[in-house]
Amino acid sequence: IRAALVTVPEMNILVEPRPLGTAAALAWGAQEVARRAGPHTLCCAMHADLAVGFPEEFRRVLRRAGAVAEREDALVAVGRIVATPGMDKEVRTECVKVLGFYLEKGKGLTPPFAAMGLGLIGRQIKVGNEGLADEETIRKPIRDRFAETKDARSKGAYAIASGLIGDSQAVKALIEILQDSKAEAKLRGYSALALGMIGDASAQEAIRTALT
Repeated sequence: IRAALVTVPEMNILVEPRPLGTAAALAWGAQEVARRAGPHTLCCAMHADLAVGFPEEFRRVLRRAGAVAEREDALVAVGRIVATPGMDKEVRTECVKVLGFYLEKGKGLTPPFAAMGLGLIGRQIKVGNEGLADEETIRKPIRDRFAETKDARSKGAYAIASGLIGDSQAVKALIEILQDSKAEAKLRGYSALALGMIGDASAQEAIRTALT
């Protein structure tokens, strides 16, 4: 590491005695900044695999973020939301690929959060009049996860993701959950919300019945 970072003073290179993860590394780095420069010193954490296409703009954003952090005494996250108008399609495609991977291979709550990310991207595609989100990379994987998942919290996230996208092919499965009196109340609620976002007329009666 020292050989690769020849312009960085050796005393500023902290090498973990053993791998403990990002949180531990950030805590150690922040502690060193506070010890050397004072407890109110601002610091910025950037991952080694970060790629910046516009360095000057990035520096400008960091200065603004630093001003907010100093004024509000808060943590500030800097990033570009891929589900925003005008997002480069190549970047969006790469984000869909990454989220799709974690939707399929992720552990714990990672897949449902990945689905929500895909849902937001699909929502912007729809709102931007670009048609529907891609069936094979976005809509179908979310429906499949909804069908196979037993955990109500995760299943609710997949329901909302389908709702954000406006996936009419998810309507039948969502109605079945809404009409299932044995399903958890929150999951039925998420399903109703998803159906409302999709806006399919065939779901109106099921939603009205659930309200009674």
